[in-house]
Amino acid sequence: QRRLAVLDEPKLQAQIKADQDQLLAQLDEMKKLKTEKAEILAQCEEMRRELFQVKDENIVIKGERDVLERRVNNLAKGQAGAGGGVMQPAEDAAIEQVTKVAQGAMKRLQMQVDEKTEEVRRVQEEMKKVRSDAIQQHSKDADEIQRLNDLVFVKNRASIQGL
Repeated sequence: QRRLAVLDEPKLQAQIKADQDQLLAQLDEMKKLKTEKAEILAQCEEMRRELFQVKDENIVIKGERDVLERRVNNLAKGQAGAGGGVMQPAEDAAIEQVTKVAQGAMKRLQMQVDEKTEEVRRVQEEMKKVRSDAIQQHSKDADEIQRLNDLVFVKNRASIQGL
């Protein structure tokens, strides 16, 4: 009869209900954290894809810049070597114009390379932060799971001993 009286006590019933509610709330929070973790990992993967795309674009831009540099250099060599150094004014003006256009294109390409390089650096920094946040959150989740398991163990032991 003593055992039945202990189980019928309203305080014990209320405590068990409160513990169950708390555990359920914590499990819901853990589910939310897992979802958030998955979202962060998806963002990280998207940033990684962006980074590779920017790096590819950077390679293409550098290649275009190198081609233009070679053309300008070839034009300059051709200008110096044509006609024993004596050129017509119209030819001089045309070569100068082409050279200016090529140099302008090279400057624009260099600016694009610099912009892409900065974008790569920024994305890498964001990836480091997201990765660090995910690691910290994982550690917190593991600690919380361990704490909840310990709490359940203690509560179960107390309930068994109360019987």
